[in-house]
Amino acid sequence: MITEKGCEFEYGIVRKFQEQDLASVMFDLIDEDVEFISKIPGNPGPAEHVYSTVMSSLIAFSILNPEEKVMSIVGARASGDLGSGDLWFFSSSEFFKTLQAEDRNFAASFEFLRRSIELIDFIQGLFPVLKCFSVKTNKIVCRRNELMGFKLSHSCENFNYYTRSYDGRRHRILQE
Repeated sequence: MITEKGCEFEYGIVRKFQEQDLASVMFDLIDEDVEFISKIPGNPGPAEHVYSTVMSSLIAFSILNPEEKVMSIVGARASGDLGSGDLWFFSSSEFFKTLQAEDRNFAASFEFLRRSIELIDFIQGLFPVLKCFSVKTNKIVCRRNELMGFKLSHSCENFNYYTRSYDGRRHRILQE
């Protein structure tokens, strides 16, 4: 179970975000995140976007692999609507290296999804409504959003917008 300090699990560690984790992701973003950021109008660049997003957030966690290398950071910042937050995920190349390692399999991917859902449940303690958006053409991320309990809200030229409202129930994946 995730707490404000995080948790350890078989395939890694979730811990409260630490500033030294930022460089690991900022300068080693996966291509999917770079593509996402490049489509945001008026964006100064990937490193600047990651920095400003993370530093303006009310809550953030780091996900580390068993070797304690930062794979991803996840968090939320207040949106313009009362009680809602904008959820974000940024991943470094360690994310795919870890999940594609020979000794890991589907179980590791499922466990990371499960822990991400727990993180989102924890974050929803601050923001009863969470919003996120992803590049329309990134089918993997769009599917991940749905698996984590987000519903498609609307679409525009480049992005799909999703929302997730707290309903007091545990996510179906966490019930298994």
